[in-house]
Amino acid sequence: MPQVQEEEETEPAPDDNSISISALQEGQCGPPHQANHIYSLHDVVSVHSSNYECNPTPNPQEWCNYVTVSYNWDAAWKFLGSCEGEEEDTADALDVDTVAPKEEEEENTPLEEETVDKPTTAQKEPSVITIQDITIPDTTIQDSLPQPEEEEGEVEDWDASKTYVAGDEVGADDKIFRCKIGGWCSSVSYEPIVSSYWYEAWDLVGNCHGVTSAPTTSPPTPTPGPTPKLDVRPSSGGDANSDQVYSNSASTVQKVFDILHSKQRAIDNELFLYQGQTPSTVYRYQGFIDGLRVMTEDGVANKYFYLGNDHPEHGHLYGLANIAAFLGQSMKETIQYDACDENSWDYFDSVYPLSNACGQLGQSYQDYHCPDHEKHMECPVDANMSIKGTTHAKWYGAPSPLFCGPKTEYPFVGKWDYGYMCNNPWENPPEYCEDYVGQQAGRMDNSVPVANRNGRTDVEGCCWWGRGVIQTTGVCNFGKLNYFLGARAAKEGRGSRYPDIDFCKTPDAICASEEHKELKWIAGMFYWVESLQSYDEGGWNYMKELHRYVDEGMNDDSFIHAVSGIVNRGCHNPPCGTGPVDGSHERATNFNNVLTTLNA
Repeated sequence: MPQVQEEEETEPAPDDNSISISALQEGQCGPPHQANHIYSLHDVVSVHSSNYECNPTPNPQEWCNYVTVSYNWDAAWKFLGSCEGEEEDTADALDVDTVAPKEEEEENTPLEEETVDKPTTAQKEPSVITIQDITIPDTTIQDSLPQPEEEEGEVEDWDASKTYVAGDEVGADDKIFRCKIGGWCSSVSYEPIVSSYWYEAWDLVGNCHGVTSAPTTSPPTPTPGPTPKLDVRPSSGGDANSDQVYSNSASTVQKVFDILHSKQRAIDNELFLYQGQTPSTVYRYQGFIDGLRVMTEDGVANKYFYLGNDHPEHGHLYGLANIAAFLGQSMKETIQYDACDENSWDYFDSVYPLSNACGQLGQSYQDYHCPDHEKHMECPVDANMSIKGTTHAKWYGAPSPLFCGPKTEYPFVGKWDYGYMCNNPWENPPEYCEDYVGQQAGRMDNSVPVANRNGRTDVEGCCWWGRGVIQTTGVCNFGKLNYFLGARAAKEGRGSRYPDIDFCKTPDAICASEEHKELKWIAGMFYWVESLQSYDEGGWNYMKELHRYVDEGMNDDSFIHAVSGIVNRGCHNPPCGTGPVDGSHERATNFNNVLTTLNA
């Protein structure tokens, strides 16, 4: 790994809006968080009688300035503890009303309901771009729309000192913007044109020389897409499922299935939601229940999805808590994006490289090998394999599905131009948006090679991106599916649930199969029994902690936070050298929502 030269930190000039951690006295509250203030590394602020340090490592310190109303605040701010002292009321303060340790829940004042659609889950409202979301550059899609010339409009320029309400219009960069959400419109976090997130608070309605025809569908918040799973972790402390106390009880399994069936409508319409509001088209109850039945009745390699033992009171609760933990992670990873294939979301060097298929955030999926004792299971990398993903992001101008192919087919690849207006029927010849169904803008631009964050400018051997409800990723994970469930198992004389599917030759079957829609669930459940139910590291055993969580009243969020760490960062006590958990609070909220829905 290349060595990164550390930059010398400089202490920012003191001001009334922040204090450095070194200058903070024990128990003293730092200055109240202010949305308009620019914070630096190690600045301390206070919210609701608690102190927080700007400490987004390994992320840029700028994250402290734009993660303002987000359930991912903890990727930019470090909770320091409770404090005492006078605090001003900070209406635009960091939204941290549910941090640990929990004390009192404070009611959130709803935003203007006539302009904001409420999510149907307990997701924070309003929804904003969070730390791993794609940063949209200042030049937006609307800038490329036709600009008919008419009389000059009369609007005042946006002013940070003024308070705006819904319907107010301002000018910026020779364009006219109309406020959608009062409060947000007054914040520099949503300053028209200047902020990457201005479109969350403002609609572009024209320019100073005439009305601009805006797209009929405003671009929703781009999403980072699912988190790839880097490996399938074997147990270091024995298979937890082999212990009799963790074996499924037939009567308990039936009880859990009965509960799930009674909640089918709520699961489909309240939990499996795209962007927290619309029922997912990819993840439905029937596929989930079919996959769960396979993983509890047949299992894989004598491992089964745990639905509870024969404990007379808590047996089914163990199973429901295990399901809730699984679904809570799945809702964060993929369901909220309505995506089975990993989305192209890594916005690197001001573009979306088409070579993101090889790996995002500097990863190389084809190089995620099995440990030595399991290497015989992994898939070989076929340089001639050519595949295009089944699903993709759905925002206006979103990149097309990931794809791979040999250098003979793609000598090099370029970028996705998300701002290109692809519907040009007046051109000769006519031009249409044809890269994927439902495309409204954007195109592939292969005029010059464009490198991804890992330096790749091709897509040869790059067919191993994440797929399924918890993003099966890499040659090891797909190889294990094939070894235990697919064509290889059948060929070598082991029992095979899918003898006609070679997951090493057709990894896209997880998302593309119409006959076996449960595959997208089974792939995730297989990961769950391999990596979660068998997790036993550093004195933390998943199955023991699951039972402890239920036996002690199901009130301690430390269990689901540890689970989130394993799923998102590979350990129960992150950062583990790879950074903080993405969306820890959101994952915990999902978990608790599932338990509530199931009356657990």
